[in-house]
Amino acid sequence: MNTPTNNLESCSMRIDRILDTIGERDDVIRAYCEVLADHARKDAARMDLVPPDQRGPLCGVGVGIKEVFDVAGGLCGWGSVIHAERRPKQDAVIVSALRDAGCIILGTTTSTEYAMARIAPTTNPCDPDRTPGASSSGSAAAVAAGMADIAIGSQTIGSGIRPAAYCGVFAYKPTQGEFSLSGAMPLAEILDHPVIFANELALVEKTYAALRDSNAALSAGQFSKGYTRPAGILAKVALVAPWFKDAFDAEVWEMVSSVARQIPAIDCTLLSLPDDIGAREEGCLTTILSADMWRHHGADYRRHSDKMSSGLRTWLERGREITAEDYRAALDLRAQIGADVWDALRDYDFVVTMATTDTAPLRSKGTGSRAPQRLWNLIGCPAVSGPIGKIGGLPVGLQIVGRPGSDSAMLDFAGHVFSGTAGASPTVNG
Repeated sequence: MNTPTNNLESCSMRIDRILDTIGERDDVIRAYCEVLADHARKDAARMDLVPPDQRGPLCGVGVGIKEVFDVAGGLCGWGSVIHAERRPKQDAVIVSALRDAGCIILGTTTSTEYAMARIAPTTNPCDPDRTPGASSSGSAAAVAAGMADIAIGSQTIGSGIRPAAYCGVFAYKPTQGEFSLSGAMPLAEILDHPVIFANELALVEKTYAALRDSNAALSAGQFSKGYTRPAGILAKVALVAPWFKDAFDAEVWEMVSSVARQIPAIDCTLLSLPDDIGAREEGCLTTILSADMWRHHGADYRRHSDKMSSGLRTWLERGREITAEDYRAALDLRAQIGADVWDALRDYDFVVTMATTDTAPLRSKGTGSRAPQRLWNLIGCPAVSGPIGKIGGLPVGLQIVGRPGSDSAMLDFAGHVFSGTAGASPTVNG
């Protein structure tokens, strides 16, 4: 992994190089809300003076921070007109932890409106006419374009895994509650997750380890094994067929299936989830999310609804009508769906499935379907997306999902997957 701690490139040289790339590419990609170039250069110069044996594990790593996470003095407008000039006075807990680990904050990256509605101006580095994905679009695009070593995003439905797949980078979404979201814009606490983006899985893993050893960590994940593997098998894996009603690209599914079956030293079984899981999960998440959005952002609606998109108003107005009884019932249903999913998957260590329904659509067509990411986010599972090839010149991602608390084991398994046949999967139609 090419970080300043293990090669001859100084922190200042590395940050200057990234800032040069931002200057060259971001007029088209538009991944950043604000580039904190002067601060980044000063921080890198200070880092160069720290003795090597006193440096943090991410010394000199340049990071972009999604604008829904507070960066002290940075532009953090939540993708909204209402908060367009918002500049918090202190860092979110995760941002502070990254600084402590040696990261250099490059700036704030774009989000959709309140991480939910009106799209950001960001384009896909693979094709500027294509979407980079959903609300973490700026973070994924910045990494894909070489405008950050890592980036932090968020996911409440599917807005971390999807942009990673569309932009051809790695993303890791932890178990819900694994890391603090203090200082981040809330949508629904039980659904909100931070996301780490990088071009190398090893750097994702290193960032995860640094956060696990920081004050951002809230829980110590434990992988409960309740299974017996056949001799010589690394893992028992369920290749989960599409369980959702949204249409999907057959070529994307075929590439994911082919790669999954070629992973060495695993027992891979094609599996379909019970029909009622797909029938229940979208409505359940929608009830929880819209009710919590109203609780957190209803005051903004009452004062500034004229400055909100129609899509955001629809979410908030839906949430305003949800009763406490309906909300409690949705939370109970969430728990039942999680139990039903893992009962169906009781014999398996991990899930491998589609990260997206398709390759990145045109920006005029929206930010893509949330369906392949939504279920796993609803029930709080850790997930990783990584690139496995291209169709028509556009990246395709494979999603790996683990049981809640299995983050370390899942990342280890992902390292096996993406260092093997997945990394050599074919390109289709260019």
